[in-house]
Amino acid sequence: MTGHSGNRPAEIFGYPLNNQGEAAQEVRRRHWCPLMQNACDKKSRLLDIPFGACSVEHGGGIRAICPHRFDERGNLEGVPMVLENIARHYFGDLNNTVIFSELSIPKVGRIDYVIIRHKPMTREVDDFIAVEIQSDSTTDTGKLVGGVREFLQGIDLSDKSYGFKWGKFTGRCGAAGLCRTRMHSCESLMLNCGLC
Repeated sequence: MTGHSGNRPAEIFGYPLNNQGEAAQEVRRRHWCPLMQNACDKKSRLLDIPFGACSVEHGGGIRAICPHRFDERGNLEGVPMVLENIARHYFGDLNNTVIFSELSIPKVGRIDYVIIRHKPMTREVDDFIAVEIQSDSTTDTGKLVGGVREFLQGIDLSDKSYGFKWGKFTGRCGAAGLCRTRMHSCESLMLNCGLC
């Protein structure tokens, strides 16, 4: 959390704006996404380089605007940190959990992830969480692009606000989990997913 209340980029190419370390500068020069371990694939018709904005500051908080922001790896091999945090939130720990991705359910559709907690040493399901992940969106993105451009030109953004607005997903950003047949908003878990 930054404490700013303006609208500005919070992370560009995977690093907070205040991180001017060698690794952050190198990925920005290369237009690299450290979350995907590949070149950033976010495009803007207003830039000749990848867009690079992972998250934005808005109203004193930070919101993910790139779905790859949720790919940050946790402690378990191949498992995003946000899924580990969701499992800990609902189950208390990661013991006896299994995570499946892109699960297809007849007459329902596909679910991004299902986290299953099984009874110790058995295949019996104790509980489960169906998780859908959705990054937020903005309108007036041209103003946000201006912020990215200015930052990459070396302009200090600490006192700037770019006036973009939220798109249709505002308030539902982050991960939503279906646990014990109730829908829960897990937006607060974003603060523990490594975003800040």
